Amino acid sequence: MTSFFGKIRKKWQLIIYLSLIIGAITFFVSTLIPPKYRSDITILVVQHNIDTFSASRSAEYLGEVFSQVLYTESFLNDVIASPLDINKEFSSDPKKKKKQWEKEVSINKISNVGILQIGVFDTSRTQAEKIAGGIGWNFITNGNKYHGSAENIEAKIIDGPITTGKPAYPNVFKNALFGFLAGLFGSLVLIYFFDGFDLKVFNFQKTVPSIVGREIQRQLKKRSQRAELK
Repeated sequence: MTSFFGKIRKKWQLIIYLSLIIGAITFFVSTLIPPKYRSDITILVVQHNIDTFSASRSAEYLGEVFSQVLYTESFLNDVIASPLDINKEFSSDPKKKKKQWEKEVSINKISNVGILQIGVFDTSRTQAEKIAGGIGWNFITNGNKYHGSAENIEAKIIDGPITTGKPAYPNVFKNALFGFLAGLFGSLVLIYFFDGFDLKVFNFQKTVPSIVGREIQRQLKKRSQRAELK
């Protein structure tokens, strides 16, 4: 172990260099991914006039049904047809259209209480919020169409739509940090198993921070401009 710490002291520049490079690459790749806003809406599905135990089982069943229905083309078509002026363009091919929709939305169900937490991701903040609202509208207006049960089942919006003010995906700084830590771990593994591994870094202390700093600043400026256009 003492020998390993000696290697670290001897090759600390290599460790930092590789960590920065991997972190920077991860950052740059993240900036190439179109930023997306997130809009969340929470739906409560309840069945009236039944006992507590039956209500719990009903909530679990309906939550499962609605979580599957959400990803269907039929549901998507009803959302687009809502009175919320949704202008999102989807492929005319049914399979591609469904895949687009699956990437657009996510759902988390709290089964025993019939709560559906739905997230919508879109490059347009306005469209993300409208789609989330359209999902809520569709559950309330056309709920009976999907579960086929009695009329005493009701869907209610209990929260949202709540939309992020800034792009929620990808988190470029979180990704860059993960890349830096991965580079740090990888470089430690390299010097531990490969004693002769080395990399001559030209003007390391000046050149690398300068290049990385300028490029990060440039990418952040471009990302900010794209977000303002949305």
